[in-house]
Amino acid sequence: MPTPAQTLDVSSAIANIRSAQQALDSIMATTGDSAVLSDLTATYRELDNQMTLLLAAQNAADDTAFAAATASLKARAGTLKDEEARVQKTVGKIAMAAHIVGYIAQAVTLIAAL
Repeated sequence: MPTPAQTLDVSSAIANIRSAQQALDSIMATTGDSAVLSDLTATYRELDNQMTLLLAAQNAADDTAFAAATASLKARAGTLKDEEARVQKTVGKIAMAAHIVGYIAQAVTLIAAL
């Protein structure tokens, strides 16, 4: 079973991914630029993939399941860093970009600590 610190890290990473998704939703709902929408949709999908893995870790019934879930998360952490870069490039002129990147960066840090 995960330690209390690991449980907190997983819950915090989930909260950060959700916050990033909500911020992306706001931008995607108001952009008229199809290229920006396409890039942000790809980022949203990757965050959704990460969320699935985080929820698997959160709901792990034993040490083996938790270890497998966290190994998958750590293996994909580089993808989250790529999404940070994509968001910075895509919406660099939008103040919300800093919030999204911050949420993703916090999730990466929390996942690395698992």
